[in-house]
Amino acid sequence: MARVKSIGAPADGRSTRWAQHRERRRAEFVDAAMRAVEQHGPDVLTEQIATAAGVPRPKLYRYFDGKADLHRAVAERAVELFDAELEPLWHAGLPPVELVRGVVGRSLDWIGEHANLYRYLQRDVGSTGVYDRGRSALRSQVINVVTAYRDAIGAPAYRTDALAVGLVGLVEATVDQWLADPSGFGRDELTEELVRWIWAILSDLAQRHGVRIDPEQVVIAGS
Repeated sequence: MARVKSIGAPADGRSTRWAQHRERRRAEFVDAAMRAVEQHGPDVLTEQIATAAGVPRPKLYRYFDGKADLHRAVAERAVELFDAELEPLWHAGLPPVELVRGVVGRSLDWIGEHANLYRYLQRDVGSTGVYDRGRSALRSQVINVVTAYRDAIGAPAYRTDALAVGLVGLVEATVDQWLADPSGFGRDELTEELVRWIWAILSDLAQRHGVRIDPEQVVIAGS
C-alpha cells in the first residue's frame, strides 16, 4: 500500500510560528504606541504611532484589526501595568491605614508619571470596555479588603460593596481634578488628604456598627 504523505505537521508548525511572530510584533507595536501616547498625548495619531514603531502605517495594521483593536491592546497593557503596581499591596498584610496610603500613593505615582497614558485610557470609556473592566477589577480588590473586616464590623454586604464603589469614585474624581489643575495639592499632600478622607469614611462605618478600627493594627480591635 502506498504511504500517504502527511502535510498537516509542517502547516501547523508554520501557523504556530506565524502566531508567535504576530504576538511578538503586536507587543512591540503596543509598546511603541504607549511611547507615542506619552510623547504626543491622548489624541495621538496613528501616523505618530507608526513612526514610533518604525514602520509604515499599513504594516502596523497587518497586526491589528483597525484602530479600535490597536486602542484596545494599548488600553489592556496600560491596565496591566497599573494593576501590577498595586498587586503586591493587596497581599502584604499591611495595617489598614498603611494599605490605604500605599494604594493611594502608588496610584498617584503611576498616574502622575503616565498622565497622558491615563487620559488615553479614560478615552476608552464606552468603546472597548477595557477601562471599565479595569475599574471593576479595582473595585473588586477594594471590596475584598472591606469584606475582610465585614464580619467584625457587622455591616451588610450591600453597604460595604457600595462603599467600595464610592471610594474608587472618590479617588478617581479627585485625581482627575488634580491632573486638570495641579497647582494646588502636591502629590504627597494630596495622598495624605485622600487617606484622611477615606479613613474617616471607613472609621465612621465601623463606629456606627459598634466597632473601632485601629489604623495601625492588621486586626480590628473591639470597641
